[in-house]
Amino acid sequence: MAGEACEFRCDPENIDTIAYAHSGAVTKGDVLVVNDAVVIAKNDYSASVTGGYCIRCPRVQMPKKSSLAINPGDRVYWDNVAGEVNKTSTNRPIGWCDRTAAGSDTTVIVQFMNEVESSAY
Repeated sequence: MAGEACEFRCDPENIDTIAYAHSGAVTKGDVLVVNDAVVIAKNDYSASVTGGYCIRCPRVQMPKKSSLAINPGDRVYWDNVAGEVNKTSTNRPIGWCDRTAAGSDTTVIVQFMNEVESSAY
């Protein structure tokens, strides 16, 4: 992840995870894109070691695009190149803003839902 690490802001029991072994070492809070899912490392893991990666959490503090104000209820997306949350729909949808983040803030609290958009409805 290019930006700062994410921080979980909920009880560990409320974090849904998948098991995954990444090819490189990761640090707790690192964000990865695994196939169609955006996931967050729950702990530090060495390369090729299977670990728990968050796919859903009621609240995660994540780095956001500087100068961008994000309001509660705004749909948010993960920009994997920049390593930050923004409101650009061409990026991967991850959930909704939980608390106001001013343009001067470097992070935003996200209801991390790890959505995969589909037109199959």
